Amino acid sequence: MSTLTRISRFLLILVFFSGGSFSKAAVQPSGRLIVMRAANFGWNLAANLKIDGRTVGNVVQGRRYDHLIPAGRCNARV
Repeated sequence: MSTLTRISRFLLILVFFSGGSFSKAAVQPSGRLIVMRAANFGWNLAANLKIDGRTVGNVVQGRRYDHLIPAGRCNARV
């Protein structure tokens, strides 16, 4: 085998192994938060949803909040 073929095979193998390890490192555990607004909550009212003191959305009549949040303790307020 020529030197160029050996180098290209080595680089190809390196790319495959490093690509797999980078994709696994980027995945972080998370949870899903679903907030559904009750129909009898009132007309023309919105629930202001805050997670850890930061407003993440308003839940109005007929809608819901359905998003992924980071794993761990969170403080959710409506």
